[in-house]
Amino acid sequence: MATTDQTSPRNVIGRLRMCVPPVLACVADVVMTLRGQTAAYWTKGFRNAGEFNPAARALLDIHPAAFIAAAGVSCLIVSLTPFGLGSHPLFFGR
Repeated sequence: MATTDQTSPRNVIGRLRMCVPPVLACVADVVMTLRGQTAAYWTKGFRNAGEFNPAARALLDIHPAAFIAAAGVSCLIVSLTPFGLGSHPLFFGR
């Protein structure tokens, strides 16, 4: 039985493709969240954010940049998960 090299170009490209959907979902969520904020949110010092998620609301109350930074870190962690799983049989059928 032949083994596949975890760092082969084909394997890396396949894993990079697995990163695209979570990144797109994260970007869409951030854009929709920021676009959905009221005019009062933007003019009154970033208070009273319209967000149901308490963690996201707390970050939006600090500053939109804090929300974007946290979303970026979260997106990075989720999208790089396929690289950290190695050859786990549940995900890669070995």
